[in-house]
Amino acid sequence: MADDEFEEEGKPEQKARKPLKRDKYAALVLAVDCGSSMQETSGGRSHFCMAKEAADWILSRKIFTQAKDRISIILFGCEEARNPLDISGVFLQDEVLSRISFDHLRFLNHEVNINLKSAGNAVDALLVATDFLHQQTDGDAAVESKNILILTNGLTHCANRDSEISAVVNGANAMEANIVAMFKALKKLGQPKASESCL
Repeated sequence: MADDEFEEEGKPEQKARKPLKRDKYAALVLAVDCGSSMQETSGGRSHFCMAKEAADWILSRKIFTQAKDRISIILFGCEEARNPLDISGVFLQDEVLSRISFDHLRFLNHEVNINLKSAGNAVDALLVATDFLHQQTDGDAAVESKNILILTNGLTHCANRDSEISAVVNGANAMEANIVAMFKALKKLGQPKASESCL
């Protein structure tokens, strides 16, 4: 008997492998306004502080319920810019959507600060967010939902941006993504605390 035949006989029979089942997940891009308009106050608290608290609450809740969501954080109104579209003032935390974790909370709580030198532009943030979400989720059957949540007080000037706004809306509709802008609800999250500081 040839060596090759012996080797073939000695090998255990391999069963056909089933493809691994991927967990379904929700994709979330969380955009936080860090611009100068966020120093405005309501009830003795800055809008920036309220936005960070809301983002912290959302992330913490998802972490402790062990959600399988994948997320990236976008900051706008920043001095530093890092995004695939090279739009100034917009900083994309991660180049890929990643499973929600304490790293996202650490980034939010320790590295995100208000920038008093320039105003944030929500349209710029949404352009980056819709493009990023499309690039990260296009063709992925495991994605259950696509969401962009923007935390801003809306006090920045976004006039004469109709074509960009249309691009954002059309892009979100094409990929069946939800865009939620949140500010007034931030005020209802809690009463002001006398010693509170988040800058």
